[in-house]
Amino acid sequence: SQGVRTASLSCKESKKSKESDVWMQSIRDMLEKESLGELGDTEDSKIEVKSDRIYVFTPQGDLIRLSVNATVLDFAFAVHSNIGSHCTGAKVNNQIVPLKHVLKNGDQVTILTSKIQKPNMDWLNWVNTTRAKAKVKRALKELEYKEAEEGRELLKRKVSQLKMTYSDELIQKLVATFKFNTTLDLFQAIAKEKVTAIQIKDALITPQKAEPKAPVKPIPPAKVLATTSSHLGKQKILI
Repeated sequence: SQGVRTASLSCKESKKSKESDVWMQSIRDMLEKESLGELGDTEDSKIEVKSDRIYVFTPQGDLIRLSVNATVLDFAFAVHSNIGSHCTGAKVNNQIVPLKHVLKNGDQVTILTSKIQKPNMDWLNWVNTTRAKAKVKRALKELEYKEAEEGRELLKRKVSQLKMTYSDELIQKLVATFKFNTTLDLFQAIAKEKVTAIQIKDALITPQKAEPKAPVKPIPPAKVLATTSSHLGKQKILI
């Protein structure tokens, strides 16, 4: 009986999967016709198709509506901000493509992610939807503050090692020394190792000034003349 039940469930799942595939294919066909300008007004249409929009599938068969020229990165942020921030690429119709790959009607998209992936400024050039641009900017700002916090903690530890007091005056001295505009810039530079621990030490510890040499006393003019005359006189005698 267990085998019969398993077989029955398997048949139901297979039937459900086939029905889903048929539905997805029908949507794809409709979207393809729309992109070719062949779609007329039909009562059977399940979605409203507009020329300035594309519709792409998630792996589960859900439809995501995006602007024309939307990329993989647009799609990732449309699914979820966290997915977008860690997106490394995608499988589009089972083919691996980069972040800036432009999607088209009926594509099936599986987002690829990595925990170590971080947004960068180039991403603003790889998204075309207003919503995704806003999310990328927010993600970049959050990353800046996170890096700044890491840099601040690194600076605190270095100052402690130098037996110095961490203060606003000390921070401003470093900002001026390294010619940054804000403390945020300084902290980010430390986090990214653009400002090293050795540079911080050199900037904070003023080198001891060398002891000034004793001034050379000038010889009085009369003595100079006497010495010269004496020297010349000796030369004459020798000659």
